[in-house]
Amino acid sequence: GAKTTTEYYKLVSDAMQYKTAFQKAMDDLDLDLLLGPCQALPTQPRCSTKAFPNMVIYTALFNLIDFAAGTLPVTELRPDDTWAEDEPIADAMLDPPVREAYARTLATGLPFPVAVQLVARPWREELLLRGLRELERATGGPFAARSSPPPAPRSVL
Repeated sequence: GAKTTTEYYKLVSDAMQYKTAFQKAMDDLDLDLLLGPCQALPTQPRCSTKAFPNMVIYTALFNLIDFAAGTLPVTELRPDDTWAEDEPIADAMLDPPVREAYARTLATGLPFPVAVQLVARPWREELLLRGLRELERATGGPFAARSSPPPAPRSVL
């Protein structure tokens, strides 16, 4: 909702403090890159996630704290990637719609991509791109077979 200027600056301050704490945690662990999921589910059919809470998307945090991030498809959803029926429901509000969406996606029979995100500190885009290239090579991503860089762009003028 609408915020006053004071409320806005308080939110900005909170985000900056969180960013500082996040960077310190990475320093303490001597981490250059973070690898994690993009969201709790594979890619979904268009307009199928309208009822989902925002908490199943893991990419927004890095936008908030200005970390460089990139996503990469690493595999595809297969028909045998089923949810264990005996797995207990951990969150009565979140689990049922997530499981239903997962089942709808499986029912399409289409190989929806499953992606991960790689995250680097601010101003470390070159490290992020290098990490994405290595991750793509390691997982056999769609461009992994390219052994040499693409040709340099030419001017059309």
